[in-house]
Amino acid sequence: MKTDRFYNDFRQVLKESVVLKAALLVVLLVVIGQALAIFFLLKNQRVILVPTAKFSKEVVVKGEEVSPQLVRIYVRDAINLITNYTPKDVEERFKEFLYYVSPRYYHQAEIWLASKAKQIKQIGASQYAEVRRIELKDKDTALVEVYYNRFISGELVDQGIKRYLVKFHFENGRFYVDLVKELSPEEFQRLLSGGKDEV
Repeated sequence: MKTDRFYNDFRQVLKESVVLKAALLVVLLVVIGQALAIFFLLKNQRVILVPTAKFSKEVVVKGEEVSPQLVRIYVRDAINLITNYTPKDVEERFKEFLYYVSPRYYHQAEIWLASKAKQIKQIGASQYAEVRRIELKDKDTALVEVYYNRFISGELVDQGIKRYLVKFHFENGRFYVDLVKELSPEEFQRLLSGGKDEV
């Protein structure tokens, strides 16, 4: 009698043990599957940008890789902010440009832009500029050519082409400007033809 009871209890424990092992195996497989899925998703994550007027082409940010189209959009926007202004909106435009400036150079840029904005307001200058060319020299340098018209009190006082060197970097998918430097036509041509940048 005790032996039968022992065997019944033993069989019951064995059945429970098999069920628990099966459940543990299923949980283990689910956890491993989730870990692999998370790893795959992190490795292949993409940033989805909500289209605006600035995004007329498909752009992709994958890890530290950024499509040239996106770089051109950011560079064009940054240059437009500092080359198009009126006495009434110059401070606002320069403050918006500071959003792009790398934290490392923010203070310097803020002081320089505040001084330039004050000067523009004092003389009542306004400028319209159009980006005509953006050449990506390498992964962190762009050469930009801009046609501009400058007015003082509604009178055209200057027009022509300005050329800029733009140094930038991406950090966690965000675009930062490190330097915007006006170039002479000779410097621009030298850099376009593969010359070294001495900044």
